[in-house]
Amino acid sequence: MNIWNIIRFNAKFTYIIWTLTLTIWIMAALFMINYPLKYFDDKKYYIPAARALLRGASPAEVNWEHPPIAKYLIGISDYLLKDPTMLSKILGLLSFIVLYKLIMLMYGDKRLTLLTLTLLSLDTLYIYVFKTALLEVYATFFTILSVYLYLKYLNEQKWRYLLLFSASSGLAIGSKWSVVLVYPLLLLYLIVRTRTRPKMAITIATISILIALTVYTAGYTVYFMKGATIYDFIELQEKMYKYHSSWHRYTLPLIANSLTKMLLRIELWKAYSFTLTNPPINETSTTIIAKYVGIQAIFYIGLGNISWHLMMPALLISLRRTILNKEEITVLLMWIAATIPITLLMVVDWYIHIALPAYYILISRILSQNKKMMGILLILSAINLAMSIGFGIKLLRITFLRR
Repeated sequence: MNIWNIIRFNAKFTYIIWTLTLTIWIMAALFMINYPLKYFDDKKYYIPAARALLRGASPAEVNWEHPPIAKYLIGISDYLLKDPTMLSKILGLLSFIVLYKLIMLMYGDKRLTLLTLTLLSLDTLYIYVFKTALLEVYATFFTILSVYLYLKYLNEQKWRYLLLFSASSGLAIGSKWSVVLVYPLLLLYLIVRTRTRPKMAITIATISILIALTVYTAGYTVYFMKGATIYDFIELQEKMYKYHSSWHRYTLPLIANSLTKMLLRIELWKAYSFTLTNPPINETSTTIIAKYVGIQAIFYIGLGNISWHLMMPALLISLRRTILNKEEITVLLMWIAATIPITLLMVVDWYIHIALPAYYILISRILSQNKKMMGILLILSAINLAMSIGFGIKLLRITFLRR
């Protein structure tokens, strides 16, 4: 018994109806539905920067702390489509198409693919980000595309897929550094796990790195045209690193909050009115809190949804099965592992945006397997949910007592 014994799947007719309904829903969610939730949004920084870049400003002059590629694309969307978020929505739609091909390439199972895309389309965080001018839009899309092209290369060993994978990875990293670990981990997996000769693997890695680095550096073309040297470029990258290192520091309270938020969908500092960073987290964080809107909000009303309680159990089950060599899902686990450093600094919910597709593929894979695996996942998720409710009620009492 698995989820398909509960949800009957009757060949072509059900597949067509499911696909059509899902397509209409995704289109409506991206282009028509306005979410009645208010969140901190970095687009107020990126849209002005994008417009300045299109007017010829140097990437070192405006919003220098992030690479410029995503901002150029935001500017192009604003100039050509008259809406800085329109290209984001289009890429949101394309991300589902690429994910469809990616999951079919991995498993060849239409039911599993549609289940994954359905769960992902119901995740308000995933959809919401693609309705903004955040840099995560482009970082996430190009990472999904990179993983797909990477798998195509592993399966077919054709050079064009390696070249496209490398270029797409350069675009992803050139959009935002938060995805920077995905590329080297996949490249390492290629070297270690493929059957190519060691010298050939090193050659492949060298070519790939050169292409990715070239694409990344191309985003700074205007910077070089204005007289900057390669040494200036290196200094700018070092300056960016120091900025992010000073801003995103690993502290026990921050890590504890991030893990609690991932596991239970609760923000500790909000319940206790903590201020852990500058500017205050309770002004910028993205989960609605109890003291503003009532008891139910501390559980699920916010970005993401109740299916987040499936994520950690699914990850643990998948790790165990991989260690026991019962399933080869190393690429998915590396995808998630590459996002852990930034997830532990989850000042805002969209830091986990890049990992959501991989999590939902794992969840759908387990739900599509036998009764035992589905039962284990649901039991662990129920325990997680019960902890969230119990802990949430306790925090609510403390919150209201402090008023």
